[in-house]
Order: sequence, then structure tokens, then C-alpha cells
Amino acid sequence: MLGPSGAGRARRRVFSRNLGQLGATVGVCFAFVAGASDCGFPTYGFGTSGAGGSAGGTGASGASGTSGAGGTAGNAGTSGGGSAGVSGTGGDAGAAGAGAPCVYPTPVTAAPHCVDGTANDGETGPDCGGADCVPCSGTEACSKNSDCVSNVCTAAKTCSPVLSMTYMSIVADASTPTPKFSLSIQYLDKTSTPLQGLRIRYYFNHNGVAEPLLAHTQATYDPGGSQRNLRSDELSYQIFRYPPGPADSNGIVTDSFLEITFPSNASLTTNSTLNVTQDIVVPGSSSSGAEFQQALDYSFLNRGSFAVNKSITVYRGDQLVWGVPPPMTLFPDCAFAAGVNLNGSTVTVDGNAIQSSSEASVAYSGAIYQNTATFVPAADSATTTLLRTGFTLASDTATWPVANGKYWAYAWLVSDPSLASGQLMIQDNPTDRFIGVQEGTSPSVGWARIGPYAIDVLGGSVKLAGTGSVDVAGVELFQTSP
Repeated sequence: MLGPSGAGRARRRVFSRNLGQLGATVGVCFAFVAGASDCGFPTYGFGTSGAGGSAGGTGASGASGTSGAGGTAGNAGTSGGGSAGVSGTGGDAGAAGAGAPCVYPTPVTAAPHCVDGTANDGETGPDCGGADCVPCSGTEACSKNSDCVSNVCTAAKTCSPVLSMTYMSIVADASTPTPKFSLSIQYLDKTSTPLQGLRIRYYFNHNGVAEPLLAHTQATYDPGGSQRNLRSDELSYQIFRYPPGPADSNGIVTDSFLEITFPSNASLTTNSTLNVTQDIVVPGSSSSGAEFQQALDYSFLNRGSFAVNKSITVYRGDQLVWGVPPPMTLFPDCAFAAGVNLNGSTVTVDGNAIQSSSEASVAYSGAIYQNTATFVPAADSATTTLLRTGFTLASDTATWPVANGKYWAYAWLVSDPSLASGQLMIQDNPTDRFIGVQEGTSPSVGWARIGPYAIDVLGGSVKLAGTGSVDVAGVELFQTSP
């Protein structure tokens, strides 16, 4: 995987219009514009429904109309009845056939003209607007409202943006354990919106860096002449990880993004500003091994002063209002297969039912833990419940009965008070290195949802083990193609 330097990189991106509706969790399915892309081993694809049969033709004089052919596993079309001397009516279309089970989706692709860096083939701006490409988020040219993320094409035939955003890299090193950048956002829409509805996403490649990744956010908010620092309880972040996506036109592969949110009672009004300084920190710094390779990160630009960066996205609720997301491979809701809360109760996390370890018949005789600490990053109540208990895996192993098949596996890991570090082993394969961390004068312990890892279950169970010492709170599996 090769990518040019951030300074000289052309901004050509692969995407789907539906990327504007990307949710905060993994449970999202996508429609695709054109073509298919190979996402490497294993190979995955949607189960597709059979197409409906075509309508029956008009019958000849005095004859019945021809029946429409049904789709795969579909119903045949009904014959059109015709009396003597009168043409029969066309047969009804056959119903769509039943589809195969929903599994892992095909990666997002786009028409070639949406990623060539120029405004062509119906685009109103470079790689945006028109029927095929993402709507434009700046002041690009437009011919109709739908060409713009604001859904407003002005009388001058330019988009009216919802906001403007500029970016500056503070740490611009190609290899670093601490990427750091600043953002300056000016809200331009005439309709105010709660600050807590704003979500900023910075996309990067995990690159094997140690977990748990921590982030530090500082932000100032100015509704107009009264700038103030946002309190720590008005700032939040979470890091999301996915299987490596298809490479964009620059060879950049994205598997992670940092999402910054603002649990604040403030509102964004016209011309209010929001300034953010953000870093991401690898635990143990460079001693942990792998570092971020920023030249291979989708959202990185080597900019020593503020400049436009549309490879960082901003959402207002579920609406994309700035930027172009990278191609990413995501799980549909229906791909969730099973989950287990180790040494804990049944709990629902992100809409997925996670069984207790006793309910899931997990076999384990080693040390267990209960953690009453505050977690960093902050977690919702369901995730916090899951993180509170788990197994300590060092020399012991746990066995979880699961149906044979291919899965993507995630695991929740927690730092313990002694800051032990190690690696979880799933099916005897090592996952990412985990280094215990604490933050603050009243220590908060780090946690991470690591993965996903492609696994094969052949003997009816998932084996969990560890090297060093690692506290595992839970595991969940997503189904792949048979």
C-alpha cells in the first residue's frame, strides 16, 4: 500500500452518495454506485434477492395473455384473460424471489468520473454534485438544490454551504506516535443547531499501533463576541475500527476514524465559530512499537497554516455537511452473529444482544476481575456495564461454543490497576498489543474495542488466550459469507 506525501496529494476520492448517512455505529448498509471491488481475504458479498418477473405480454386476438416469469423463488405472473376476439391483458409481474442471508457487504465503489479530480460527466464541482457523486459542501457550482449538501443552490448557481472548515497540522512528521491538528469551523446556516448534534470525523489507518488509543480535545466556542473554552464534560470522542477498506485513487486504505462530539447545551447559530485542537496518542509512546504513518492517513495534510481539508467530514445529526468520506467497509445490522459479556450479565450494546458468559456456556477456570474505575474514553451505560467485569487471560484459556463458520471478531479490553500489558489471542492468532494506561489525578483506566480480526471456527468453538496479561471484558462476532 503506497501513498504520496500529504503536501502534494491530489484529492481524488472513492465514495457513495449514501455515505452521507453513515451512522455512528457499525450497523449501516450501503448502496453502491457502480462496479465491485475486492477487499482481500476473506472475500465477502451481499446475498441478493431474485429479480421480479417481467410483465406478461398482450395476448393474441381471442387468446389469453402470456404469464410473466417469476423471479428466483418468486411467483409466476398471472395470465391475462381475453374473451374471443379481444386481446388478452398482460400478465402481472412475478414477485421478487427470496434472497440469500445478509452477510458482509461489498466495499463502496463509485463511477470513475467521481474520483478523477475534475468537474466532468455531469458534476457541478470537482468530484461532487450531479447524479452520481457526493453533494458539494463548499461554494462549488450547482444546477439544482440536490447538488449541494445544504440542498440550496443559489440564484448565482453556487452552493450555499452549511459551514466552512479549515485545518492545520501541528505535528506533521510522517511517522509519529502523536498526530495533532487544529480545526476552525464557522457555522453559516440560517437555522441554528444544537452543538451536541455536531460530529467531526478524522480518518486514519490503524497501522498496528498499540491499544488503547487515547485522544485529547480542546475547544473554544464563540456564538458571537463571547468566546469561551468548552468544559471537559462538553467534549467527547470515540475511535471506530473496521476491516481495511478498498484503497482510494491515491492508494490510501482507511480502517479507522476518530469521532469528536460535543455533549453541550450550547447551540450553533449563524456565524458562530468552533475551534478545536486534537491529538491521538499511542500508549507508551514510541516504546510501544508501531507509530502512525501520517502520509498514509486519509485525513492528514501537511499544512503549516490553516487551509481547506475536505478529507475530514462533519455531520449535523446524520446529515453530511462537510467533506468527502473515504471508501470504507462496514457491517450491516444483519451480520451480527453473537456476543458474550465475560463474567457479566446479559447486556445490549449498540443494539446487539450480548449474552452473559454462563448463558453462552463459556468454559473458563482462571482469574476474573471486577473494575469500578472510571473509563477513558467515556463509555455509554451499556458499554460501561460490559467493561466492569471480565477474564484475566495470561496462562489460562477460555472456550466459547460457536457455530462453525467464518467471522469477523471484535474484543473489549480494559487496563487493570497494575497496568499489565499483553496480547489477546483468538484462535491462537495474536491481536493488537494492549498496554495498560491510566489518566488523571483520580485515575481513569483505558479501554478499547479492538479488531476486527478474521477468524475461522472449525471445531465448534472460539478459543481465547493471552500472552503477558490482558483483561478481556467481552467478544462479539459478525457473520461473513459461507
